[in-house]
Amino acid sequence: MRSKSDESGSVSSPRVKNYFNRIAVRLPFIMVGLAIIASAVVAFLGYTRAESALTEASKKQLVLVAQARRDTLDEKLERVDSDIKRLVKSNAMRVAMTDLLASMDSLSADKEDILGYFQKSGSSAAERLQLTGNGNKTLYSWRHAVVHPDFVASVTGGGYADILIMDANGLVIYSATKSSEFLESVKEGKLSGSLLSQEFNKAAKASEGDVIYSEIAQYEPDGNAASLLISAPVFVEDFSQVVFKGVITVRLDSSFFDSVLQNRENMGETGQTYLARIDGTILSNQALSDVPTALVKKDDPEVVEKVVADLRANPETNVGFAEVQEQFVLALPLGFEKLPTVIVAKTSVSEALAVVHALAKEIIISGLIVLAVVAAIGIFMARSLSTPLNRLSFNLKQIANGNLDVEIISAQRKDEIGDIGRAVKSFQAGLVRAKELDEKQEREQQEQEERVKRVDALNESFDVGVRDILTTVTDAGGNLESTAKSMASISEQTNTEAQTVSSASEQSLMNLQAVAGAAEELSATVGEIDREVRRSADVSKQAAEKAAAAEVSVNGLMEAAQRIGEVVSLINDIADQTNLLALNATIEAARAGEAGKGFAVVASEVKGLANQTGQATGEISVQIQSVQAETEKAVEAIKEISTVIADVNEAATAIAGAVQEQAVTATDISSNIQQVTSGSSEVAQAITRVSMIASDAGHEAENVLGAANQLTHQSEELKVMVEEYLENIRAA
Repeated sequence: MRSKSDESGSVSSPRVKNYFNRIAVRLPFIMVGLAIIASAVVAFLGYTRAESALTEASKKQLVLVAQARRDTLDEKLERVDSDIKRLVKSNAMRVAMTDLLASMDSLSADKEDILGYFQKSGSSAAERLQLTGNGNKTLYSWRHAVVHPDFVASVTGGGYADILIMDANGLVIYSATKSSEFLESVKEGKLSGSLLSQEFNKAAKASEGDVIYSEIAQYEPDGNAASLLISAPVFVEDFSQVVFKGVITVRLDSSFFDSVLQNRENMGETGQTYLARIDGTILSNQALSDVPTALVKKDDPEVVEKVVADLRANPETNVGFAEVQEQFVLALPLGFEKLPTVIVAKTSVSEALAVVHALAKEIIISGLIVLAVVAAIGIFMARSLSTPLNRLSFNLKQIANGNLDVEIISAQRKDEIGDIGRAVKSFQAGLVRAKELDEKQEREQQEQEERVKRVDALNESFDVGVRDILTTVTDAGGNLESTAKSMASISEQTNTEAQTVSSASEQSLMNLQAVAGAAEELSATVGEIDREVRRSADVSKQAAEKAAAAEVSVNGLMEAAQRIGEVVSLINDIADQTNLLALNATIEAARAGEAGKGFAVVASEVKGLANQTGQATGEISVQIQSVQAETEKAVEAIKEISTVIADVNEAATAIAGAVQEQAVTATDISSNIQQVTSGSSEVAQAITRVSMIASDAGHEAENVLGAANQLTHQSEELKVMVEEYLENIRAA
């Protein structure tokens, strides 16, 4: 069994659904929803565009910073390149490769003293850089004091870590900072196979004027510090010959690059630049790192992959940029081609897009305010719309319930609801007109039904009347036939009696009483015949009138059949013309060849339809001609009936005259019975006249009998034709 909660839930669910189907509820939700969507779209577009703009601005900022750093490094490296070329040709180098190199002859005796002076225990590179050799009594120190100032100027001015000079055998005869490689050979001992040894070998094989650059790599004599060695062969003219004397090497450590790349101006709190290889190996110390990073740290492979991919995808700009791991990372190749590295510029996304994040908060606050305003406006608009709409709904329900007199107040408004109200009012007026039209149609339907009933009653009355008339005519014909037979019998009897009287005139007196009785009977019979004949004349007259009316109707039918024949003839002409056109189309299609096959098929079908139409119209014409022929026969039959009825009428008139004469004669006989006795000659003559009259009456009775038979036959045919006519009328 269902619980009460289930029942209440099932009842409340339609209510809730109906509640949310109301415009007053849905419109605020829709407006708020649209406002949310609009605000979200605007916020999203604003945020994304601002984010895109700031991302682009951050990229441009990083590009500008990286370009500035690159240009500075390129300039410094170009100066180093120029400086080393200058040093190779300088007087200091000439002195170093002659006088300083000559002092090496006493190195075995002075080495300990030299190292003790230039490499004092606990001294720093900067302190050693300041030692010129003055105060030391060795020949090397004396020559050193001549060349050292020029090289020191280059070291301090160029930011070099050291300048090393090696003779042709690889002995380090000069070091600006007097580091551990001073007075050591790169071909043996601890420097054998070192980076310095490798670069010496390359430079020794180079031509005059060449400058050899190593990769930035760990430099063992300086505690594996990241260093770049720039070397050049030194050639000196000796007795008109240019002789290879050794190699000069400028060592640049990470400070050379850090002095440029650790400049964080316009980089914010999280921005920094550094030098790196394309594989992500960091070649300089990062400004934001607490520990050295040069050749110690590598960028994340994901960062390297995305930045390098973008760099290779944009060869025209030669800039790689990616947003990865919450950072904007940009890579810009160094312009100095002899050092294939990239300058990397980084900044955090959160710092770069801080303005966008603040804008997002403002957008959210503004969106909430807009939502509140839109919700208020939506509720107000919903009520301003739902109230008149509810009123319209109420009006429509009243109209639906049949109250067509309700006033549509909303039709007076000037807005769209007013248009709806006016439409409802027009609908109301249409319903009123429809109701009036229905009532009118109902009245017309009733009148039509009554008219049909009256027509049916008239047809029934006409049917009954015609049948009665036909029955009467038939009966009259029968009576006329009986009367004619009676007249013939009476005439024959009269003739017999007259002959009897003529042959027995001598007995006339004795039979006078019998003759008087016969005369009285004859007088009564003649009176009866006179009445029947007059009645037959009246019936014949009515039959003539009905036959004339039937002739008019049949003539109308004949005219209609003729008109139908004309229409059929017109259809037949159209069919012939269509057949001719189809024939022409078939000929044209045949001329068109393959392109006209389809048209030829259609033309053939049209021709077939035209032939069928012609055949059908021919059959209709035959049927119409048959109807016309039958109608003409009916007209002729009706005319013959009219003629026969006229003849019957004339015969009846003649009979009436004869009967009247019979009556006169009978009267004369009755009046002259007393005079019969005056002479048999007069009786004989009277009997002769009676015999002649009886003979004539016999002939007339025969004629009346023939006319009566013909009248009976024609009345039966007329009955059949009238019944067919009535059946056709009912079927129509």
